Amino acid sequence: MLRMQALAAVAATAVGCLALVGCGSENRSPTGTPAAQDERLHDLLPAEIRKRGTIRVATDMGYAPFEYFSANQQPVGLDVDLMRALEPILGVRFAISDTTYAGIIPALEAKRYDVGWSAIVIASLGGTGAVDFLVYIDPSLDSVLVASSNTSIRKSLDLCGKTFAFLQAEKSVSTDEASALCRKAGKPAIKWKFFQKTPDVILAVESGQVDARVAYVVNGTYYVKASKGKLKLVQGVLPRSPLTMGVAVPVDQKGLEAALRGGLQRLIANGTYARILKRYGATPVGVRRITIRQ
Repeated sequence: MLRMQALAAVAATAVGCLALVGCGSENRSPTGTPAAQDERLHDLLPAEIRKRGTIRVATDMGYAPFEYFSANQQPVGLDVDLMRALEPILGVRFAISDTTYAGIIPALEAKRYDVGWSAIVIASLGGTGAVDFLVYIDPSLDSVLVASSNTSIRKSLDLCGKTFAFLQAEKSVSTDEASALCRKAGKPAIKWKFFQKTPDVILAVESGQVDARVAYVVNGTYYVKASKGKLKLVQGVLPRSPLTMGVAVPVDQKGLEAALRGGLQRLIANGTYARILKRYGATPVGVRRITIRQ
């Protein structure tokens, strides 16, 4: 299943670690008082993380509105806000490293990072047995992004023979099913072209180098707005499929997993999670309970 990404406000090509500094408004309780550290959750963290004071996060920056760089090169977005809201509760900070989507799980296996938090689509990077996923976003997919001048895609069979842009390691049940429908109708299947980073994907769609990019309403809408008229969203042309997303945690880090799960559930309970999702137009894809999948 595809992991969709959106255009970064400023394209980031260098790989670097950026500590998230300061505490935003989401670090406060609904009453406006500073969020208190949860000693039980803090104590669940591995000793190394407690000593270091940071959770190292592998992320593919550029997946707006979930994680992307602001104009002054600061990490921002829905996921970043959730991390900042968790910092005072867990008593540690999150340090983000910008890497590639395909490199997240290998980097966790190599112990270079503690978690992978990049709106990871479980069907795309899951199933390795190396990580568990804390499910915190659960959208579905049925739309495509195309150049605003593209009038050739209006219905499902219009996708036949078209070239779609994907990131390395992405998968898409929807395009596979659409290709099967094309072949059944005697038409050519959908073609795939792979790119390393999201800005390259978006440029390829805008310029007509490829015909389309799969999308869902949350970041599809963001793409269109950020493109300033260069892109449009065509809805309902792909077979609808789940796009369940999770935070990747190594299977041998059950304490870290429990701390993050408990912290996220606390954000749901006190309303912070809902406010953050609303801020980014993501309310329809939220969950009521943090679950674990592989």
